[in-house]
Amino acid sequence: MKKLLCIGLLLCLLVGALSAPLTASAAYALPDTVSLSARSAILLNLGATADRDITLFEREADVKRSPAAMIRMMVGAYAVRQIRDRGLDADTQTGTFTLACNNVITGTGLSTANMKIGDTWTLKDLLTVSMLDTAADACVTLAVTISGS
Repeated sequence: MKKLLCIGLLLCLLVGALSAPLTASAAYALPDTVSLSARSAILLNLGATADRDITLFEREADVKRSPAAMIRMMVGAYAVRQIRDRGLDADTQTGTFTLACNNVITGTGLSTANMKIGDTWTLKDLLTVSMLDTAADACVTLAVTISGS
């Protein structure tokens, strides 16, 4: 019985050693059928602790880039939450692009939806444009309409 238990334990250790995660030197290669259009990317195998994380694939992962997409998602998520919490109707409640809104984004170089001062859009339209185009004018108008500033 002891001999059988030792063989079983040895077999478990052997299987565990052979199925261990890839080492840092074993980089993952994207299949030929996969194309990646992102300028920067990173694929990690997350370990139990940060020092056990393994980078499987990276492309210019340390290059600083504009966080526009992340900001867009945060603005959208926060706006939807505020619309819901305040009981606003996104289909009927409107926001107007004012001179004050324009002054916030003037000279920043941010992309816009080319709103003109006095343009009035529904919250739904402002949210849609801010999410799709990262339009700073729509984001500011949405913020002012929901929160007052």
